[in-house]
Amino acid sequence: MDIQHLSKKISPSFSLSAITFTLKTGEITGLIGRNGNGKSSLFKTMVGLYQKDTGAVLIDGQEIEHFTEQKEHVFLLQDSIAYFDSLKLKEISAYYQLAYPRFNHDLFQRELKKIKLTLDERYGKLSKGTKTMIRLISAFATGATYLFLDEPLDGLDTIQRKRALGFILKQATSTQVSILIASHQLQELESIADRILVLKQGSLVKDFYLERLRSTAIKVQFVFVTKEIPSIIRENATLLSVEGRVLTYLFEELPQELEENIKETKPVLFERLPVSIEDIIRSQSTKDPDYQMMNQEEC
Repeated sequence: MDIQHLSKKISPSFSLSAITFTLKTGEITGLIGRNGNGKSSLFKTMVGLYQKDTGAVLIDGQEIEHFTEQKEHVFLLQDSIAYFDSLKLKEISAYYQLAYPRFNHDLFQRELKKIKLTLDERYGKLSKGTKTMIRLISAFATGATYLFLDEPLDGLDTIQRKRALGFILKQATSTQVSILIASHQLQELESIADRILVLKQGSLVKDFYLERLRSTAIKVQFVFVTKEIPSIIRENATLLSVEGRVLTYLFEELPQELEENIKETKPVLFERLPVSIEDIIRSQSTKDPDYQMMNQEEC
């Protein structure tokens, strides 16, 4: 799937702006960004719930807006659907089979049994966490090639989240689907995602593979004799936090020559730390490290 220069005005003060990326089958891609940065709006624009202003969403070179048969290859998991509350689970299965000819009823029923549910259960009487699990099971049962999961772990307790993550990984491995998943559970997202997209104020600002991040990016804590930060650090890294005299910076790369030049500034403390997805979000929160240093605030 190719998303090409997708733009949409959501409100007078917010727009999705020329978003471009490609989704590959067999990959789990995490979509992250702070609340209000456009994750849900992007999902809705990609599947046509919001009418795009410009750009295209293509599957095999065909724009899904004009080739409606391509829509059976796409599924968006959202918050609970009120219409389902009056339905039994077998009726929900029948509902999805109308829109998705490849709906796998056996998978749907098998996964329900694992969470001790029958097809005669009424959806509206179930807990929020159980409803979330049912929607997640339904998503994979549709047979869609591209699954967009908007906060699929919301409402799940620890045991349910573990089960959901295991289910997502198993299905991704065995079916060659492409999964685009937005979640605030960053640590858990980091455990399953191959790739991360970062949205900021309606724009795609980062697109990277976690394997490369782990092999090249580095977080470093510094302490200096004075509050003056050497320019070589400010020019090559992003300030993540300030705690007292301890400064934490993110380097997308830290080659040996750069590290040696930094050490020539004689920091009192130079300590390497592993990088997480949360660090990437922090690095996008500001590009004004001098301001942060002056105010002694954490990003």
